[in-house]
Parts: sequence; C-alpha cells; structure tokens
Amino acid sequence: MKKLMQMMLVICLVLASVQIVSASGEKVTADKDFQLSSIHRLVIADPQYTPIKDGVTKADISNMIYAMGEKARLQLIPNDVISKSLQRDKKVDLTTLDKKQADAAFQANVAEYADAYMVATVVHNDRVVIFYDIYSAADNKLVYTYQVVADRTDPDTLATYQELTKKFYRAFDKSVQKQIKDSEKAK
Repeated sequence: MKKLMQMMLVICLVLASVQIVSASGEKVTADKDFQLSSIHRLVIADPQYTPIKDGVTKADISNMIYAMGEKARLQLIPNDVISKSLQRDKKVDLTTLDKKQADAAFQANVAEYADAYMVATVVHNDRVVIFYDIYSAADNKLVYTYQVVADRTDPDTLATYQELTKKFYRAFDKSVQKQIKDSEKAK
C-alpha cells in the first residue's frame, strides 16, 4: 500500500510539472466590435525596441517581422513604403520630423494606404517578451493585442524573435477565423 501511494505521488508530481512547463506564455486581446477579417493591408510599423549590446538591430526586427508574415493572409506593407508614399503624395518627410511629429503624421495618413498597422514592442528582462499591437488605420484605435513570452532558456536572438513572431501570425489567423465562425453562428 505504501508503494502504491508513493507511485501515485510521483505520478501526480510528474503531471503537475508537465502542466507548469507547458503553461502558455501567450495572451490575446481583441476588440469585439472590430472585424479583424476587414484587415487586408497591414503596415508593419517600426518596432519599439532598445537594442542590447551586440544584439539585434531595430531594422533586423522590422525585416524579420515582414519576412515571417509572407505566408499570412494579409498584404504586408513595410513602414518605409508608407514613408516614401507620404513623401511623394503629401510632401511630408517622416525621417526629418521628430518622433512625436512623425508618429502624428503617420497616424493621420496611414488610412490612405492600409486598413491597419502593427507595432511590435520587444522587452528584454530575464525573458524576451514581445507585444504585437494592431491598430485600425481609420481611427488609430487598438483592435488586437498579442503578447508572447519566451522560455527562460531561450536566448535573446533573432531566431527567438522569429519563433515568437510565427506564433503571433498563427494566433492572429486563428483569431480571425474564430471571429468569422462566431459571426456566422450568430446569423
């Protein structure tokens, strides 16, 4: 009987540790009033990122987010395309403006070129955390947020960022499909 209790205790501990290890470091928040399926053109805005010494650059992260989304069901538009379009169409050069003015000009005009824009925020603590925030281009309202936390053992490298970005695109697609399915059920 004592052996049986010990075996049960070991099994319970193993199951508990498996659940703790596989606990998801992901969180999704979506605006219920906004149809995510209406997003066809998504601008990849400059990420909020402070490079660490000998680490990945901001340009590397922007390029990676764009490249990782090539299989997405969206037309992705790099931020520099929007900058060039604004300079050509509105004679506004975002590169010469300070950050606050450039952000205001971008937000005021992005709706002419896209349905939404995404800003990634990369945080380095004891783990890498990335927030992917999608804003409606029409009113600059936050419509979707995805937060993903890397494992403690994952290094702070571009490869880790790529894996987290893959998770973002999969989660966004699932959210869109779920919203479509839910709206069809409601009819």
